[in-house]
Amino acid sequence: MSARVSAGGDLTLPPGTGPQPGTTGTVRTLAAKIQAPRPACDTGTAHVTVSVRADQLGPDTGCAITGAVRLFNGTTPVATVLPPNDAKVGWSGTLTVEADVPAADLAAGNITYFVALDTYDDSPQACPGTPRKTSWKLSRLTASVAYEQTGCTPQFLRTVTVDCETGAVIAVTDTTLDGDPYTVTGKVGECTTGGGCCPTEECRDTSTVLLCDLDPECQAGIKPTATDEPNPASFNNWRPGSAPTWCHLDTPGQGAPVWTGGSVVLGPDTKCATSSGGDTHRVIGVHLAAGSPSLTGTVDVTVSLRVTNNGPNPGYMGDGMFALWDASAGPSRIKYVSVPSSAPVGAVYPLTLTAAVPAAALAAGDIVAVLDLETYHGAGPKAWTVDQFAWSAEVPAIECESQFLRTIVKDCATGATVSVVDTTLDGEPYEVTGDVGQCTPASGGETPPPGPCQANTVIEACRCDDTDGDGVSDIDYVELLAVDCDGSLTSIGTYTPDLSAPYTPVAPVPCETGGAPSATGVQGRRVELAPGETWDAAAWPTLQSVTAVARGTGTVTTADGTSSLVASESVAWSVARDSDARLTGPLTVTATTGTVAVSWTTGVKL
Repeated sequence: MSARVSAGGDLTLPPGTGPQPGTTGTVRTLAAKIQAPRPACDTGTAHVTVSVRADQLGPDTGCAITGAVRLFNGTTPVATVLPPNDAKVGWSGTLTVEADVPAADLAAGNITYFVALDTYDDSPQACPGTPRKTSWKLSRLTASVAYEQTGCTPQFLRTVTVDCETGAVIAVTDTTLDGDPYTVTGKVGECTTGGGCCPTEECRDTSTVLLCDLDPECQAGIKPTATDEPNPASFNNWRPGSAPTWCHLDTPGQGAPVWTGGSVVLGPDTKCATSSGGDTHRVIGVHLAAGSPSLTGTVDVTVSLRVTNNGPNPGYMGDGMFALWDASAGPSRIKYVSVPSSAPVGAVYPLTLTAAVPAAALAAGDIVAVLDLETYHGAGPKAWTVDQFAWSAEVPAIECESQFLRTIVKDCATGATVSVVDTTLDGEPYEVTGDVGQCTPASGGETPPPGPCQANTVIEACRCDDTDGDGVSDIDYVELLAVDCDGSLTSIGTYTPDLSAPYTPVAPVPCETGGAPSATGVQGRRVELAPGETWDAAAWPTLQSVTAVARGTGTVTTADGTSSLVASESVAWSVARDSDARLTGPLTVTATTGTVAVSWTTGVKL
């Protein structure tokens, strides 16, 4: 975004003098990064609002869709607002786009504000009297962010070590609920609504035991399934809760080949006699199921597929929509993404949705992914190929031995048990549902109650992972090990270095040790991208340089947004100094028509 606009000034976008190579128009784009420091405590969500005043200065009336204002999280659009279609000379208005985004992404600078406005359009089929030239004035840009902090008083654990005979305080240690060091920034108080002070407690002896909840009826393993929705047109992707204003067609079983790894062709169709604009749409849908009825809360689901406009005509305005629905709630739409407007013949679009869905609905098969594509509009009929369907769900594994921590508090003088508290390994309350026993491979029958020596010591062991298969570790993680009274080690699990989330290693390798530095080199790599395929710099943690050469057309996405890669164009990036550790993204290259050759180098150890 121009400094003049972001600083409160005006910016004029002049009319285009002709179309961009290989297109019928010119679109001027601007972008700005939205970032704000994260508070010490929040709920994980922030609300972003950005507004800009736009004035259409002419000299011509706009053609069809005249632009868009969008918010992106990385490369994923999260909110869009459009100026009016066929915007007339003299039109002015404030375009406001807003969305809830993850607080971590806002603080990291991953949120981008993007403006795209038509300045030249030569589309006689859609707009008679073309070419049309338009210019725009942008002003009064305002941006605001608000981190959600409802009920967000930071909680921490204070461990006070007291001499049982003298009562003297030996040590005071503050930690987060995950065990990391914590520094108090405000006034310390008990986590209660009543407040006040509590009497001094008598000496207590506390021990923590790692135990297992043995469920004889459990079933290990969850297999995700995808089944065809027989009536996908009942889900109105465009206007939930209302009847569609066009012919909404579906054919039972038509989507089944896609969900099993194949493809289908939807359309072309004829003009719809019952629609005011003659619009015809084709719809397919799939039920996603994974998990167990005992799961609660939400589960993260990712679903993707690819659509290709086969023609014979280009798209016209809104070409389609891909959405996730909860069929158990109304149904209600959870999240959607639009097919880019006015798709040219041959355009290939990967569509991806990621959302937190109710675990109970996913277990029951009530999460439905619905694809709606326009197969006839004012521009004429068109057909679409749908393929490359994939989906995944981060469903917790169901184990026959559920591990938990039991904290036993005893009176130092009498040895009497004062309290027993059960929690998960993350410190959340845990309710035992089966038989309590030691966490051993053999869990047949009931294990005797813990004896005097049952306290486990939990230690952290640093581990290394080779995720790209080059034989060199590139990811650090932590394995938690429980040491029992006999000195035996039991693995509790593997986690990220800050213990904030579980981590599943790909290929564990020995971590590097101290000593003389190892020799390093640079390895050359190359791939040819077919239409629809994408190369992502994020997959190469030791990236040094990249060169992309387009034999057809494609797109490039960087920190500045997405731009076109025209035929025969070559673009390159590389580290600037020997001291630079790596070339960082975001950086993706996607082939649209024809192929794009991507060559790159990565650092390796010799």
